[in-house]
Amino acid sequence: MGLAKYMALSGLKSRSLWFWGFAWMLMWILFGAFLFSKDFPKIPQPYLNEAVRFYTADWVAFIAVYEPAGVLVGLLYTLIYQTGGIAYLRRYGRLTPGKLIYSYYLAMIVPSLALSSLLIALTVSLFYIGFRYQGFDVAPSSVLPRDPTLGLAEVLGISVLAFLFMQSLLFLEAVIALNISPKHVGKMAFMPMMLTFVSYYAYLFLDMPGWGILANPFAAIQGAIVAAYSGVGHLPSRLSIDESGRWMDSAVPLHYDVIVVAVWIALLTALSIPLILRIKYKPAEELREL
Repeated sequence: MGLAKYMALSGLKSRSLWFWGFAWMLMWILFGAFLFSKDFPKIPQPYLNEAVRFYTADWVAFIAVYEPAGVLVGLLYTLIYQTGGIAYLRRYGRLTPGKLIYSYYLAMIVPSLALSSLLIALTVSLFYIGFRYQGFDVAPSSVLPRDPTLGLAEVLGISVLAFLFMQSLLFLEAVIALNISPKHVGKMAFMPMMLTFVSYYAYLFLDMPGWGILANPFAAIQGAIVAAYSGVGHLPSRLSIDESGRWMDSAVPLHYDVIVVAVWIALLTALSIPLILRIKYKPAEELREL
């Protein structure tokens, strides 16, 4: 627990956490609420409220996956700078791969979920204000999940999976960097953010087959959040809505998607274990090498 507390406090002091995890995401929320909503199609009621809900769900899905990728960049650098301590404690102390993974996963899950909940609340509030500002006569319930209580609980539960997936991916990147050279961490740190961005826009505009969604964990998490938020039991084949304000269901049930993401988390974690055993001291000065 002491190692997890130290990692959490170190991560919260990181300026990159607050920039990429909060300020950067708030900028995108404002874009979605006030800039991109200007081009929203003029859909008659009662379809307008449903279309606004789908649109809000798309942005919540983007935030829930993109935000932990930014938050965990700071923790990744914390791990890199701890290379000497990790190697020493593993060899001469009682630090095991399981304890290191447990401490790392626990370190940021609570503060990250609190930050994610804040961003989701800001998304709902600002999107309602944005649509009213653009002249759309929408009800406050149109920016909330179809079932506000169950929907928000499911979204937060899937957000936990999103954090665990991003943590397992970035942890694997960290131990790979510690086994090769820390100078590669600058390139590796932002790979999940780029993959999230590319996956989101591919899923937004392309009709994805069921196997294509499940094969891409970034798209799988985004689709699961949209399905939970909109109250539909199946993942959408495409995130963007059509001119009638609807999107098509795919053949992938929500629970299949959750199982697949959990398998991805377990696989990435398992791949990290043998690499932890090979970590040796790397001077932090290598981070400054070109």
